[in-house]
Amino acid sequence: MKGPLKKDSYNSTVVSETARTLVISSGLIILPDAPEEYAKKADLFEFIRHMPATWDESRVIHSKIGKHITTARRSGDQWFVGSVINEQGGVLRIPLDFLEKGKTYTVTFYEDAPDTHYIKNRESYRIRKGQVSSKDIIEAKMAPGGGHCMWIRPVSSIDKNEKL
Repeated sequence: MKGPLKKDSYNSTVVSETARTLVISSGLIILPDAPEEYAKKADLFEFIRHMPATWDESRVIHSKIGKHITTARRSGDQWFVGSVINEQGGVLRIPLDFLEKGKTYTVTFYEDAPDTHYIKNRESYRIRKGQVSSKDIIEAKMAPGGGHCMWIRPVSSIDKNEKL
C-alpha cells in the first residue's frame, strides 16, 4: 500500500514538506505531486532549487522527538535552515549564532501563512526577505503540522541597494 492509510491523514503543510527536504538529507529530493503543482509554487521551491546535494557543515539547532526539529546546513558561504513541528504547531526560537560574526546576510523566509493548517489549508504559505546577522534570533511561527525554511547568504551589492 502506498501513501497514507486514509485521505488527509498525513499531518504536514507544504512548507513543512519543503523543510523536510533539508532536515532529512538524502541527496535525492522527492516531493510527491504533479509537475503542474510544482509550477504553481515555483517561488517556494526556489529553496529546494538552490539547495546543494552535499554539505560542508550540518547542525541540529534543537530537536525533541515527536515534537519539532531545526536543522542548519552550510555549503560554502550559504546556509539553509529547515524546521518542522508536530500537529500542535508553535514558535521555535532559532539563534543565528552559527553565522560569521560581523557579517550581514540576506535571508529569504519560506513560512506557513497565518491561515495555514495541516488539515484545513496545507497549501497556504508566504515568502519574505530581510537581513540578519549572528546576533539575531528568529521566531519561526509554524502552523499545526507546519514548517519554516530560511535561505541565508552574504549580502551582495545588489542587496545593499534594495529595500527589504
